Amino acid sequence: MAPLGTVLLDALEALSVTFCSTSDCTNIDTASPLLDHASAVESAAGGLLRDLKTHPSPIPESILFSHVDVVHGLLIHARSCCDAYLGVQRTTGFAIVEKVYISLIPVLRLLRNVCANGPNIQRKVQELVPELLQTILDTTQLVQLREERDSDDGRRVSDEKCEAVSSTWDESIREKYIKTALQTTGNALVQHSEGQATLWKQCFPHQFEALLQSVPPSCTDLVCMVVYNCVVARADHLHALTSDPGGWRVCALILERSAPREDTITARAAQTEEVSQRGQHPEWAGYLMVHIVRAAGGDGEATPFVSLYNGLAQLVATPLPGAHDAADGDTADGGDAAADESMCTGGVPKPAAAEPAHRADVRRTVDMIPRGDLGKLSLLKWAWGHVREGLDAQDASGNTHAPPVVLPFGSATTQFLVERFRLLSYLGRDQAWWREPSSRGPAGVLATVIPLLGDLVLLCGAAAQDALHRHNALESAVELLGALTTWAPVHATPSATSPLETGFGIGRDVVRLIALQIFRHKPSQNALRTLEGIPLLLQHFMYDDNNPWCREWATVAVRNACEGNAENQRVLAAMEKAPSDVANSAELEKYGMEVTVDRESGKLRARKKPPQ
Repeated sequence: MAPLGTVLLDALEALSVTFCSTSDCTNIDTASPLLDHASAVESAAGGLLRDLKTHPSPIPESILFSHVDVVHGLLIHARSCCDAYLGVQRTTGFAIVEKVYISLIPVLRLLRNVCANGPNIQRKVQELVPELLQTILDTTQLVQLREERDSDDGRRVSDEKCEAVSSTWDESIREKYIKTALQTTGNALVQHSEGQATLWKQCFPHQFEALLQSVPPSCTDLVCMVVYNCVVARADHLHALTSDPGGWRVCALILERSAPREDTITARAAQTEEVSQRGQHPEWAGYLMVHIVRAAGGDGEATPFVSLYNGLAQLVATPLPGAHDAADGDTADGGDAAADESMCTGGVPKPAAAEPAHRADVRRTVDMIPRGDLGKLSLLKWAWGHVREGLDAQDASGNTHAPPVVLPFGSATTQFLVERFRLLSYLGRDQAWWREPSSRGPAGVLATVIPLLGDLVLLCGAAAQDALHRHNALESAVELLGALTTWAPVHATPSATSPLETGFGIGRDVVRLIALQIFRHKPSQNALRTLEGIPLLLQHFMYDDNNPWCREWATVAVRNACEGNAENQRVLAAMEKAPSDVANSAELEKYGMEVTVDRESGKLRARKKPPQ
């Protein structure tokens, strides 16, 4: 009886002989045998996978090595064909190469699975990695080229010479190939330092950047898996990822495409089909970011988190108008100077005491916000989530002597968040702003900053409340909430180009921020009364499909406003006694009378209606 895997090996060798000796993949005479051999490989590999699942048996290592060698040769020849097509900017004949790639999907799944057999097979499979990653980039370019080519000319050539071969390389097949190739790469790197070093030298940073920009959104997390496997046990790789400008670009792409899809406190109530397809839980991106948050720095060096955060602020070199550096000691909330020095804001305007006079000036400033903002915000989301997990774990264990969770950010982070919030909330009061396509990115930043500010107050308590109070964040929140009371912003769901959700839940997030800011903080309670924010909160005592849990947060906010504050209690009591409206006002108007409610005294005031 032939050893297990022999049938697949024979089919692979037959395909290799035919394919590698074929110089013209557009010729119909050579297409038919190639397709037959490709189908045979696909069938043999699929059958072997099913047999191993039902009756697990070891495949001889020599046969597995032969599988790898033949696949390696096929990939090299396929790549040479792709290079030729790209060189002449034509895709004629690529349909046959696609068939070869499709036939290799079950073969790669087999090699992915057997990487667990030991370091020898891992080392052998690593020989495929450079070709596998390059085929992902090649096929992406060819698919784009095929979509852009002159359809009449391309269709005429392909129909005349190879009409029997039609392309089946649709998005779902391409995703299957890319996923399998990346999974095989990731498995070949697990606990294999030599392979990790080789791949890092090959891919960091440019090929990682190209992969993140080329793969479909559903495959982004698998690129993160490859990066994670390269850095989790290699301090030198982690240092390069978080301290090198190329590493900052890689992390910015990961963060922009893998931003957490949920609030760190309250899950989004409505999950759209588009978001569901893109994946709610970027698992490997999360592992990578948590590893960065947890990792310690070297002697006298900043932690990887601080290095990366600082680097993301430098992705755009042009400073904003009125830029300043938090490292000069001019800190926002009196935090630790060393923390501020390592957590520089990257050049952002100081919050003004009064709102800018011209909205156009603010819009120009917003247009200059660095793209690193999205990365910084996403990184903070991962950090916040990790810190909250630590706090929750302490609460669950009941260990009152547990050491405090160290916050991996300084006071300049508070300054960065408040500045962005004040700047963008000013524009967010205009309903038309939410509808403008150019506002998509800034609106996403605003929708992300608001819950992060609330989380900051939860984590840092009175220190964060004092900082937000000094920056007049409560004033911006109340004024934004007043605008949102009369209309709801346009709800834009995440997409491949913009991972942040805007509009949905933003009113709830503002109410939550107010509730947390005024909790047992007398200056903020008094400021809320002065800003006439208590009546505004009462208007949110209703169910709102666009703002789940808003009613509950409004209840908490009113309770927090009145706790230990007699003046706020008197304001609320007066409002409860006063009538809210006049019944039959239309009937009274017929007789020339106009009746209004005096909100101060709660009394009705009647007067003759002025002539029109």
